[in-house]
Amino acid sequence: MSSLASPRPLTLVSLACLALTAAGPLTGCASGGDSQKQADEAALPPLREARSGQQDPRAGCKAGEYAACRRLCADGDAEGCATVSGMHFSGKGATKDLSLAAHYAEKACKGGRQRSCVDYAGLCFSGQGVAKNVAKAVGLLQRSCSAGEGSACLNLGVLHQAGEGVPRDVRRAAQLYQQCCDKGLGRGCSALGVLHHAGVAPLRKDVGEAAVLYTKGCDREDPLSCAYLAALHTTGEGGVRKDLTRAVQLNTAACKAYSARGCAQLGGMYLLGTGVERDVKKGLELTYLACQLGDQRACEQLAALQKLAEELKAKQQGGKEQGGREPAGSRKRGR
Repeated sequence: MSSLASPRPLTLVSLACLALTAAGPLTGCASGGDSQKQADEAALPPLREARSGQQDPRAGCKAGEYAACRRLCADGDAEGCATVSGMHFSGKGATKDLSLAAHYAEKACKGGRQRSCVDYAGLCFSGQGVAKNVAKAVGLLQRSCSAGEGSACLNLGVLHQAGEGVPRDVRRAAQLYQQCCDKGLGRGCSALGVLHHAGVAPLRKDVGEAAVLYTKGCDREDPLSCAYLAALHTTGEGGVRKDLTRAVQLNTAACKAYSARGCAQLGGMYLLGTGVERDVKKGLELTYLACQLGDQRACEQLAALQKLAEELKAKQQGGKEQGGREPAGSRKRGR
């Protein structure tokens, strides 16, 4: 079972995914001057009526029509700008172009769509496509958090915990995570739970409080919270009732939601036959999936198992070769 890991500053964009549009997360940053924006606009195809022929571009944009979404954005609709941004990021419905994705995310943000401010902050933080601008990202997150956007507060907490772009302040990070949790954002509950579970100074280690937070987060459909809670049900730590059946259920739900930790823990249970009938093949498949999803310990475990398998195979082959040889002097003794 992998140990608890505190959120890292590089998770800024991935955490912001909680607030992104269905088109997907953004991973670059671009601001550019007015001249660059005009050039970008000039490179786009001319606006056309939606294929449906409807005068209402909102219906066309909802149907995924790029021209209709761009028309909405040109009319000052922040949701339309956000959708165009997502299209340019994903390359679905429009040419993949991170500069334009950032441009439209910024327009949506200026139009009052706070989730787009978080998207744009993630772009500026990652520095893909343009020079990294952490200070700008922090400013965007601070304003969006003050406006009540939970995912902005979450990411700001991550930065305060790591001391990235802001002074390191675990207590402030905990406050921000608590705000997120109170607003119903499950990832905030799990982030705060980790601080209590690990006893990150100045917070005291309190596994019982961590369990309460993980339960809240899991109830709010945060897969990471479910995975952490499953770990406690596996060990019975923190006053949580040891319940392997429940642990399997929680890990399964977390893994189905693409939680690397959930898949890794479930894979370990199948490999060892803990709470389930032992199934090495399924355990390895789940461990491989966890590795693909980014669980480093799962990758290390796979490498160790591969090495062990190769060593066992070499020993077996050596034994067969040894067994097939006639002992020295055997013919002489048989005469």
